[in-house]
Amino acid sequence: MNFSFTPEQEALRKAAREFAEKEIDPMVKWMEEKNEVPIDLARKLCSQFGAFLIPEEYGGGAPHAGMGHTARTIVLE
Repeated sequence: MNFSFTPEQEALRKAAREFAEKEIDPMVKWMEEKNEVPIDLARKLCSQFGAFLIPEEYGGGAPHAGMGHTARTIVLE
């Protein structure tokens, strides 16, 4: 059994990590103090990765992209 990521999954992993480092990491302290997520950050996250986070039956796109649950897990991680 091969547990390696496909090139597409690796690209998604890299993009998600870069987003987290650039957009989320600088806001962590503020978010923890306020116990909220800024709406602008939530919008950015959804615009880039919403299709992978939202189930197919509600309009998500990961299954349509052929990446399925693995893609969702990559983004959430």
